[in-house]
Amino acid sequence: MLLKVEDQSQQLAEKIGDFIWSMKPREDEFMTISSRIKTYTNEILGDTTINHHLDIDNNIDIANFTLRKNILLIVKEALNNAAKYSKATNQYLHLKIEGQKILLSIQDDGIGMNEQNAAGNGLANMKKRAEEMNGVFEMESGYEKGVHISVFIPVP
Repeated sequence: MLLKVEDQSQQLAEKIGDFIWSMKPREDEFMTISSRIKTYTNEILGDTTINHHLDIDNNIDIANFTLRKNILLIVKEALNNAAKYSKATNQYLHLKIEGQKILLSIQDDGIGMNEQNAAGNGLANMKKRAEEMNGVFEMESGYEKGVHISVFIPVP
């Protein structure tokens, strides 16, 4: 029971840290969205056999609280899903700005999934977060073809 309380306390502390970070843009150069994503990628995939490849635009500077929070939470959900279920060898994450859109792409080369058979609320939560940003969420997957999540977000 104590281990469960400890685990829940740690998760709560992480969520509070994410919330505070997303509320305070540009105050700490070490807390850019890029560095936050890199930290979470290392934490989530670091103890797995999945090689992670990040391509984050150096010019990404997202000051909007809603965008920062939702992008981070979509990334965390997708990475957690890959770590738990994908059996992937590689995970690719791209975040860039093209024209008036922020493009987020998260892809693995794992076993794939069927959206109708996906357990839990992960995909629904990612879709909801994309909609909250007036964005579009897309997922492509097939047996032994991995999962490719794309989010297209208009720049405010």
